[in-house]
Amino acid sequence: MLAPKNSPPTELGPQERVRGPQPGLQPPDPKRLKVFVDLTPPASENGGRSPQPDIHQGESPPPREEIIVKAGKEQIVIDLVEARESPDGDENIRPNSREDNATVDHETAGHLVTKNLDRVAGSGQSDMIVNPGHSAEYRAIPFPPHISGKLFDSQIEGIQFLWREVVQKGEGALLAHTMGMGKTLQVITLLYLISEAGKSKDEGILGQVPDHLRGSLHVLIVAPPGLLPNWREEFMKWVPKSDGQRLLEFYMPSQLKDPKPRIRMFKDWEASGGVLLLGYQMLRDCALESSIRCNQPRKAFKSSDRRTTKTSAKARDAESGNAPENDDFDSTDLEEEDVTLTLEEEEAIKLAAELKRIVLEAPSIVVADEAHAMKNEKSGISEALGQIMTDSRIALTGSPLANNLNEYYCLTKWVAGDMLGPKGKFKTFFSSPIEAGLYEESSPDQRRIALRRLAVLRHVMSPKMNRCGLSRIKHRLPEKTELLITVELTEIQRKIYSLFAKNVVQENIISSSSGGALPENLEIKSFFDHVRCLRTLLNHPHILLEVFKDRAEKNAKKGDVEINWATHLSKSTIHEIREEDLLGDAHLKTLLNLYKHARTFENFDSPIHSNRMTCLFQILQVAEDIREKILVFSSSIPTLDYIAAQLKTKSIGYYRIDGSTKPIDRQKFIAEFDSKGGENVMLISTRAGGVGLNITAASRVVIFDFDFSPQDEEQAIARAYRFGQTKPVFVYRFKVGGTFEDVIHNRSLFKISLAARVVDHSHPVRLAKQGRAREYFNPPGQCEKGDLLEFKQNYTDPILLGLIQSGLVLKIDLQDTYLDRTDQELTKSEQKRFQLDLEIYNNNYEDREPTSGESDIGDSGEDSQEGLDGGADVLNITQIPQ
Repeated sequence: MLAPKNSPPTELGPQERVRGPQPGLQPPDPKRLKVFVDLTPPASENGGRSPQPDIHQGESPPPREEIIVKAGKEQIVIDLVEARESPDGDENIRPNSREDNATVDHETAGHLVTKNLDRVAGSGQSDMIVNPGHSAEYRAIPFPPHISGKLFDSQIEGIQFLWREVVQKGEGALLAHTMGMGKTLQVITLLYLISEAGKSKDEGILGQVPDHLRGSLHVLIVAPPGLLPNWREEFMKWVPKSDGQRLLEFYMPSQLKDPKPRIRMFKDWEASGGVLLLGYQMLRDCALESSIRCNQPRKAFKSSDRRTTKTSAKARDAESGNAPENDDFDSTDLEEEDVTLTLEEEEAIKLAAELKRIVLEAPSIVVADEAHAMKNEKSGISEALGQIMTDSRIALTGSPLANNLNEYYCLTKWVAGDMLGPKGKFKTFFSSPIEAGLYEESSPDQRRIALRRLAVLRHVMSPKMNRCGLSRIKHRLPEKTELLITVELTEIQRKIYSLFAKNVVQENIISSSSGGALPENLEIKSFFDHVRCLRTLLNHPHILLEVFKDRAEKNAKKGDVEINWATHLSKSTIHEIREEDLLGDAHLKTLLNLYKHARTFENFDSPIHSNRMTCLFQILQVAEDIREKILVFSSSIPTLDYIAAQLKTKSIGYYRIDGSTKPIDRQKFIAEFDSKGGENVMLISTRAGGVGLNITAASRVVIFDFDFSPQDEEQAIARAYRFGQTKPVFVYRFKVGGTFEDVIHNRSLFKISLAARVVDHSHPVRLAKQGRAREYFNPPGQCEKGDLLEFKQNYTDPILLGLIQSGLVLKIDLQDTYLDRTDQELTKSEQKRFQLDLEIYNNNYEDREPTSGESDIGDSGEDSQEGLDGGADVLNITQIPQ
């Protein structure tokens, strides 16, 4: 939480830079605030950098020690105070200080490993060995000396957990440490230790390693393409060389564009061992024999069961269950990876089969980074990962549960097989009763049953999942203030929103054959696309206009009538298009209405037609003035396009990362953003840039819009709020009140609560409400107004105060509103029931009669809305999303 104001107003100094006040007007008494900033003078105009098309540099403000920012009718004087590193907390660390850029003497480290095995044998330092509790016939195995001094306690525990599950038990494991906790280093340390122990001549060491992990270790690491360079760099940093050879060589086929060298790299890895780094798409295509394309492909290569060789962002997104129907919303929001090769037909078929065999049979151990990518068990990615033959599987994710317990089940099944039993039984025994008890309206019986089943699930999962949440490291991080800011629709947004929502419902009533009446169970077809349209409208009506115009210019067809929109629109003769030609198509009717408003309202593309957008640019301007670096996340590519265009007109420099940004450019942009002379704004697509990036130079984060998965936003925030951050972090989330975003936010509360209870063993307040599904396409309602006086009086953040004084903010909620409840401990009778439930679970869910208060849980907790999170693009408007 921000510190209360305690500095009295002062007179203006000679170094002030004034923005806003008109000549001749006497400004009100200013309020003096402190803001941590970097006072180092910016670099030269070009900063010594080569111009990049994705980078736009604005004019840097002159060096100053205080400025005035106009905020509504008031002015705020801001003292610029140089940021200092905050002292470390109490999280235990090995004697050597942790350094992010530590230099490893690889040659020395390599020769010390074997000696270190002898040195630690027999010692009682269980926290310094990877195999505490080993049997008497085996020897203690120490952590590598060049790494042990750099590990936190949580990382040591994670490595010991992985060794126990993967090496000692020969099974899989789920490492669910929160974002920024060093999961990559933990895995590299484990692989390094396995590789060394698996080659040892000492039976007391070698005997602990399963046969398939001995000798030349074949490691397959699968990750989003943008993270592969980071894996390579971390291996180079931490894995030493011995006699000029790296102890674990790594291979990255996507670096090679020529077919034959790329295929040769796969074969070299199979023959020699080491680490093979693949993106998820490349793994999927290899496993499904579509990684090689013929020069003249025959029909089999085009069929849907063989899958296309070049997968669009939409198709990949569809596998996660959150895809829009049309590409024009998010066409570059996921990373592209060059995975296909082109060869002659006969050779292509042969080599595709060979690559499939290599990736499925050769790995002795497989690591899935950002493993929540396999949350949909029917996706090609999940299918490919499930076919890999080794049982030594490691799943890495900071978000093992994002939407529902089915995702948790899929992830657990990949690392632990049938440990949780059949899916149907899991849903009946765990999912339904747990989810039924998490609502504000849940009955006392439902809540207690949910608590008991949660206890069983945690007990069952405890051997397979090692969790380290933010609460474990919070004392080592600076303060984080997270705000949900509610604004209302503008006049033009309200008109278009009402029309669009009405058209969607009417269109589906007509197609439902209900005779024009609203049926009891109305299905909304193309649900995701309609929601994306509304979201884009809330961002700014001009963005929706451009999206629809792009569709129209592609000669969208309506029945047997084809309208050449490009011709009509270029002549501005909208009246020539008859509205009856557009009946039944909500998009085209809305497009017509958009153009009418575009001709009526002056400066239709101005940010003023969206309160959300107006607030964003106010934030960016203040951040630019006080030289605070800021990340802006949006799940809409056209929205990022609009923001970028507006920044150019305002001469504010920025960087941009989305799915089309090459990994090498990502690293370059981040390095420049981190530098003192770099630009202060980074635009990032939420899904493509919300994982794997370390951008601690930023202390401000804007979640401009949101989608169905709140964990995506949590991942985005973790780009700045992580180890290495030294400044207080401020997060600004936006919501347009009285719209479908109220419904999605309500759904997010449920998902956050579910994840907190299942994964983090916490007990947040039940805030989610049932019965909100029908409100997705309701006409816009009234916004609930909140009391802003507390924030205005007690908080010193100039950005927050500026937003309040603008008059555009209706309500502000602190996001850290989840408090532990006092009713979360099991009673004595419930502890007995817990034991009974555990016995029932361990005995393969033997049938029993439900007890009083439990008979209804099979239905009340059912997630009947799989369309919201599981891939179906149809919503039953009368069903209740759980």
